[in-house]
Amino acid sequence: MKNNLLNNKVNFFTNFIFSVNWLVYSFLLILALIGSVVLYSVSQGQFHPLVSAHLVKFTISSIALFIMCFIKVKFIYKCSYLIYLFSLFLLTIVLIFGNNDYGATRWINFFGFSFQPSEFSKIALIIVLSRYYNDYKVINNNNFLKVFFPILIIV
Repeated sequence: MKNNLLNNKVNFFTNFIFSVNWLVYSFLLILALIGSVVLYSVSQGQFHPLVSAHLVKFTISSIALFIMCFIKVKFIYKCSYLIYLFSLFLLTIVLIFGNNDYGATRWINFFGFSFQPSEFSKIALIIVLSRYYNDYKVINNNNFLKVFFPILIIV
């Protein structure tokens, strides 16, 4: 029993190692390092807060990318409408609690980090439209309701 459990863990780990596109991850790492070097050179050779903030954000996003590698596509497919509703919720929150910079309210501060919910909404829109087109396989565009629903989602 113990040996079987160990084999399952090893198989899971090796499947994960071979399923990750390490070329893309390597390019992201190189790009982040180049960005850090550029920020370091712009700050005249001092370890400026911009450089440390860049490295912290890169570390957090790398951890998020690592976690997202474990999420199955079927799970995202099943939760696509919830993801879209959550993005609409975030867009509503930005209207109420967002920062007003230069006459536009676009950013939300969350535990010292600020982000734009519109960026998340773009991804959510792609996910929900992908599910819609996969479910209904719109071949005949003569049906007005099949064309109207994606337009309604985009608006």
